Amino acid sequence: MKKTAKRFTGWLIVLAMLITLLPTGAGMITVSAYSGSGGEGTSGAPYQISSADDLRELAAAVNGGETFQGVYFEMTQDIDLEGSEENQWTPIGGYGANTSLQFRGTFNGGGYEISGLYINNRSALYQGLFGYLGEGAVVQNLGVSGSVAGYYHVGGVVGENHGTVSGCYNTGDVNGSYSNVGGVVGRNYGIVSGCYNTGEVSGGNVHVGGVAGYNAGYGDVID
Repeated sequence: MKKTAKRFTGWLIVLAMLITLLPTGAGMITVSAYSGSGGEGTSGAPYQISSADDLRELAAAVNGGETFQGVYFEMTQDIDLEGSEENQWTPIGGYGANTSLQFRGTFNGGGYEISGLYINNRSALYQGLFGYLGEGAVVQNLGVSGSVAGYYHVGGVVGENHGTVSGCYNTGDVNGSYSNVGGVVGRNYGIVSGCYNTGEVSGGNVHVGGVAGYNAGYGDVID
């Protein structure tokens, strides 16, 4: 009986150790730091995004596997990412060219701007403030300024879109070493509506545009 009890206790200790090593739902950790409850509209109290740290938490959660499908976020003020070569932005979704890492929630910029976006990763895909938007995702009423340089599927706001991007603009420089480079969206398979770009956009090959570099979706995409 003593040996059985010791073995049982030993297995409990091992199990406890293994549990601590398991990946935790990133979104469950990060959203606890936000005000709100993640619902839609004023009555639903969307999660409040009010700082660069809030945005980084969101990026870390999505790139950790949380899609936030059906969850609502909204900005409450302008945010400066203070980007530089030493402080580069990691896009929200598509990290390491992994297209299963998708933001699928709703992000309402509230008419505010994210400035100081800086990415200089010319060998990377899916570069932008958002790297990859999955089906059902919405990014709206948001301005972006700064500098984004990647390989392909590169945009100021979104690298690749399978959701809806509406009422957004980019004023920063966007450069792709290859193709599918756009001021707002690099490659679009969803909806782009009411967006504009005033920043300089350049690419090394084909599919380079002011609003969307490559458009196979819908909406009033005008380059």
